Amino acid sequence: MLPPPLLGSAHCPTAGSLRGQAVHVRPMIRLATGLPWATVLQAASASSIRQGGGASAINHHGTPPSGVVKLPMVKIVFLLVKPQGMSDGSFHQYWLEKHAPLVRSLADDMRAKRYIQSHLVPSATANAAAEIRDLKPNPYQGFAEVWWDSEEDMAAAFATAAGAAAGGMLLEDEQKFLDERTLIFMTQEYQIFDKA
Repeated sequence: MLPPPLLGSAHCPTAGSLRGQAVHVRPMIRLATGLPWATVLQAASASSIRQGGGASAINHHGTPPSGVVKLPMVKIVFLLVKPQGMSDGSFHQYWLEKHAPLVRSLADDMRAKRYIQSHLVPSATANAAAEIRDLKPNPYQGFAEVWWDSEEDMAAAFATAAGAAAGGMLLEDEQKFLDERTLIFMTQEYQIFDKA
């Protein structure tokens, strides 16, 4: 579940070809700007801050209080929505049994450091917490987290032939189990405490 390379770069396959194979790329995951996810790094090179209906991304989040640690890596988060007509069981099985091994097999090509899947489980406690806060029903089946040393390192990886091919393979696979309502964003982590 990793972003593909800059489109139009020397190492990036076109939408119609990937390692000699015909690939149909439908506009699936969309950014707040309405751009297909396949153009995420290309769009990032044109503008560092998105304008519009989405949340505003900022670089300075305040001064961490004593004991709070700003972690060194950056992380992309995916909030996953399954396509209508796909059962919950089929979604989770595909994500864990098919997509996860694919991501692991391509991690080095994309310089990804860590990948974690968090699958939705039944929870009366979570339901009650949402209800007392008057929150809307949860549309997400889970979330995925992918870490890199830096956003620059991630972009450099996808500028290589291997990284470009890996990003294309993941994009193609994601279209088998993700809906266009899936969200993606970059984060900076702050560890408030860890008592594990």
